[in-house]
Amino acid sequence: METKDKRTRAWRRHQARRVFKARLKRVGAWQMGPRKLWHEIKDEKGYQCYRTTGTPCSCYLCRGESFDRMAAKKEERAMIKENLEKR
Repeated sequence: METKDKRTRAWRRHQARRVFKARLKRVGAWQMGPRKLWHEIKDEKGYQCYRTTGTPCSCYLCRGESFDRMAAKKEERAMIKENLEKR
């Protein structure tokens, strides 16, 4: 059986649940104060971003800020352009 055949809708949903659970475990471990288990925080409003975002910030300070690739590319281009103009 090819890998392509294994990747069904059910497989993708299973992977999404697995990744969400892993992210919540990581966030719970980094949480300041009393530690919480992943199933205690899975329904809280502040942690739902870890369910839907493809690449949330892994920093415990950002708590759900997502990484915008296009904005990062624009910022990087501006920095390079500025450095080239200084020379």
